[in-house]
Amino acid sequence: MLVRRLIRPDHRYVQLFEALVNLLIVYSAIEIPLRITFHYDVTGWLWWADIFVLIVFAADILLRFNMAVEVNNVLITNPRQARRRYLRTWFVVDFLAVLPFELLSGGALTLSHRFVRLARLLRLARLIKLAKIHRISRDWHTNRVLNQSIVRLIFFGFWIALLAHWLACGWIGLSEPDTSLASHFQYADAAYWVVTTMTTVGYGDIIPASYPQKFYTMFVMIVGVGVYGYVIGNVSTLLANTDMAKINYVNKIEELNTFFQDRQLPGPLQNKIKHYYNYIWQSRLGRDEGRIMEDLPPPLRTEVALYLNRDIICAVPLFRTASPQLVRHLASRLRPAVFMPGDLIIQAGEAAEEMFFLSRGEAEVLEIDAHTIKQILGKGSYFGETALVTNEPRSATVRARTYCDVYSLSRSMFDEALERYPDFRKEIERTIARRQKRENKIQ
Repeated sequence: MLVRRLIRPDHRYVQLFEALVNLLIVYSAIEIPLRITFHYDVTGWLWWADIFVLIVFAADILLRFNMAVEVNNVLITNPRQARRRYLRTWFVVDFLAVLPFELLSGGALTLSHRFVRLARLLRLARLIKLAKIHRISRDWHTNRVLNQSIVRLIFFGFWIALLAHWLACGWIGLSEPDTSLASHFQYADAAYWVVTTMTTVGYGDIIPASYPQKFYTMFVMIVGVGVYGYVIGNVSTLLANTDMAKINYVNKIEELNTFFQDRQLPGPLQNKIKHYYNYIWQSRLGRDEGRIMEDLPPPLRTEVALYLNRDIICAVPLFRTASPQLVRHLASRLRPAVFMPGDLIIQAGEAAEEMFFLSRGEAEVLEIDAHTIKQILGKGSYFGETALVTNEPRSATVRARTYCDVYSLSRSMFDEALERYPDFRKEIERTIARRQKRENKIQ
């Protein structure tokens, strides 16, 4: 029997549709309390807006019945299991949100005032969908690229603004709401009262006139104390942690200064170390890619390494015709390193333990006298493989001309690649033969 495939939740059009649904949820959270407070009729563009919201929310239910569900980082693609999961979780919320209570309370129907009021109050059930906004904020904490502190500040400001809007509508509801043009000023006064009361800086120019308003004022004060405590206890920490990379860099510089003073390192050496960390900060924001890669499981580490190192591997002429298996094998075994201008990457006469691939910067190949420049290497160049194949000492010196980002391949990994991929061995041997022939002609 043919089983219909479910839509993946990470599909681009699904994410765009979910963004539309979230915008309509926020619209409903703002407009519903206003309609209940001021008792205005649903006519004109408001009526069409309600119809559009209902259509989108109904389409959201249909989409959920045909979309895979992710549970504990496992994607459920079985239609029966995915739909059963949806029925047990978000279906009731989505179903209540799509009921047309506003049509029952519209001016086109002749109903009792009490029934209309009840229908408008039942429309508050649509606000339950705000739980999905909370789920988005939780997902952004773990899945998005944005800094977590910035995400928390954005959603914290959103919830505070929405809460202030609701409390302002409640304050108007306890008084005599004005349905004329003066209602705009009435809402502004209510919002002003809520903000001053929640922030505990009330000026007393707007005071409760009835017992319900007095009890409501005490409730808002209690809410304001909680909000104020949260702000004092967390916002300062959030602002301090909005740029963790820069904080780590500053801490590293302070640690280095203490080390310099303790060990009395010479000034030129201190400057060289500082220049190195400054380059790491500017090029990589101080992150340690090696440590991050080590924390990943082997299959995921290979995929990340292949994505990061694909460009450098493909830029090397030696690997342009290599098989995907060889590229995948080498990508997971390359190790990054940084050399400063003037540093010797390899030195003539030393034992060969690794070959290098130049990812960024320029390096210069020196003659035996270590002074005459024989060749300048750029991005995509590779060197050091000859000594690995012949098991002889290095025949040349390579010095960093600028800051050089290189990737190294150790002898053991190099020998493993030669054994597992005979074509790679033949290409290496042909490359070495061409170089030796060219050098003989020059001599």
